[in-house]
Amino acid sequence: MESLLRIGGQLPVAVLLLGLAAGCGKEAVEPVTEAVRPVRTITADAAAEGLRRSFSGTIRPGREAALAFQVAGKVEEISVAVGDRVAPGRELARLDPSDYRLMVKSLESNLASAEAAAKNSQAAYQRQSRLYENNTVSKSELDLYEAQRDSDRAQAESLRAQLEQAENQLDHTRLSAPFAGFIASRTVEEHETVSAGQPVFTLVDPQQLKVELGMPERLISRIRPGDPVEVSVDIFPGEEIAGVVSEVGVALDGSTGSYPVKVEIADPPEGLRPGMAAEAVFTFPFAAGGGYIVPTSALLKDMVSGENFLWIVEDGRAVRRPVEIGELVSGGVEIVSGLSPGEIVVTAGVNRLEEGRKVRVLE
Repeated sequence: MESLLRIGGQLPVAVLLLGLAAGCGKEAVEPVTEAVRPVRTITADAAAEGLRRSFSGTIRPGREAALAFQVAGKVEEISVAVGDRVAPGRELARLDPSDYRLMVKSLESNLASAEAAAKNSQAAYQRQSRLYENNTVSKSELDLYEAQRDSDRAQAESLRAQLEQAENQLDHTRLSAPFAGFIASRTVEEHETVSAGQPVFTLVDPQQLKVELGMPERLISRIRPGDPVEVSVDIFPGEEIAGVVSEVGVALDGSTGSYPVKVEIADPPEGLRPGMAAEAVFTFPFAAGGGYIVPTSALLKDMVSGENFLWIVEDGRAVRRPVEIGELVSGGVEIVSGLSPGEIVVTAGVNRLEEGRKVRVLE
């Protein structure tokens, strides 16, 4: 009876231990549920053309000249108005030529006298030379005639040069167009006195137009003369005007913080005028291994290392991918390197991911 009680007294303990063991065994085999993060994604596809950037600029004439008289005088006549189209060689204005004509006439008279004197002194020298050969006159006497002849010749040459200059000055009382174009501005009126070199007209050639703009330093090295550019202006909505880079500045403009670039418009449409605002669209080819545009929401930055990275979905799990970024554009940010075609990039839900986390892509 006592033995039975001892055994019976251990039964509850044994049963309890078996129950605990059974309970522990059940917990050990039960699987832990892994959290799955919902995300939205895009497929990495390289842009076909390259990075497109638009820059504001101003239409300028390809040829522009500030025209001025080369001599001073009173403006006698102005034969054109602002906006007039002129042909090459057309007279635009004229100074009073009276004083210059008098100078020409005076020099013509003086030159005629000097040439006559030079002719006479030459004849006298030749006579004295023959006499010297016959020992009729001395060498010193002959030298005097030679010196007079040379002096008269020099005087005639000097007057001849002065006359040529005076005739040029008389011609310069007429101001003509050096090339075909439009009169863009006029700064003087008839009867005003102007000095030599004082601007009178601004002449522009509307058949040769260009766009002047500023390019930031991070992009200036990516363009070359001859690169194609698409130009647009408000007066031609929806129309793209073909242009080509003609000049690329090498010095930074301190006032704008950019490098000057000029885009030539070879065939400007009728109505396009200097001074109009324009937009110039450049296409920058992507570097090898680049050319991907992803939303800015997909890009993360490691605050410790400073590394830029994306989350890529591989086999249903998040994989951290370091990338090199380029330009910020309207559709997102350019990925220069680190991506391959067809890779799945997480664009939403990026802040709740860690390496190897299982993800569920939302439709």
